[in-house]
Amino acid sequence: MTCTRHSSWFWPRSGWSWPLSLVLIALTTTLSGGALAQTITVGGSGVGVGIFTLLGAAYQERRPGIRIKVLQSLGSAGGIKAARAGAIDLGFSARPLNSDEQAGALWFPIADTAMVFVTSKLDHGLDMTTAKLLEIYSKHVSTWPDGREIRAILRPAHDSTTVMLRTIAPEVAAAVDAIYQEHGLAMAATDQEALDLAEHLPGSLTLNSLLAVRAERRKLAVLPLNGVAATPETITSGRYPLRFTLFAILKPSPRPEVSDFADFVQSPAGEKMLRENGAVAARTTTRNQIP
Repeated sequence: MTCTRHSSWFWPRSGWSWPLSLVLIALTTTLSGGALAQTITVGGSGVGVGIFTLLGAAYQERRPGIRIKVLQSLGSAGGIKAARAGAIDLGFSARPLNSDEQAGALWFPIADTAMVFVTSKLDHGLDMTTAKLLEIYSKHVSTWPDGREIRAILRPAHDSTTVMLRTIAPEVAAAVDAIYQEHGLAMAATDQEALDLAEHLPGSLTLNSLLAVRAERRKLAVLPLNGVAATPETITSGRYPLRFTLFAILKPSPRPEVSDFADFVQSPAGEKMLRENGAVAARTTTRNQIP
């Protein structure tokens, strides 16, 4: 079963139109005396925190009666669970929903983006390669071209970032797996913790979302991988290999203001913001649902 985007309209006698969702929002605000803004709470994977903060701010400028509250990282599973339970209005996930998670929820792809290697060493002069990564993760000590130490940061073993790191090459996967038994490198629990650590650790190197790095305005250099830079063009074409899709999750029949915010995320204005921050808006605007 497919549930499409909100498209109900109210037609006043004067001949011009307002979306029904906005009429209901206006009525709700008026009846409450306009004293309290309608709050939309969103949360999920750390990779989406930065971009939803930007999208929320832009939406609030257009709809002054609405407040978008973006929670700190809940993780993909946490965002899905909270949205399905109605604890938050909109969740976002850096992985597809499994069959159990799809039941009783609306979900749709927001954008495709990339996982990239980033460093605090802005004058790095290095194209990250599979061979260099194998050296870093197998020897635990490697250097930048100027001889200074590369200080790698990893995420928990079962985190989606680590899962993607393992896909680069079987040899890299084996080297990374060995680290979790030896505890040889710094660990960060969340995307934001990893980025904070990367910004302040001299010579740092970690894998994180291009969307998070750009949207959060991180002072980190993004490295090409095997000669290919992560851009909207290389993500779309498939030339850049480490790609993933960010999904949004809603309860069925969301409140009108929540549906309107979801429409904004998928609008040309939302797509422009996504592209400016290293992502490519999803081609489909369909909202999926299993009855």
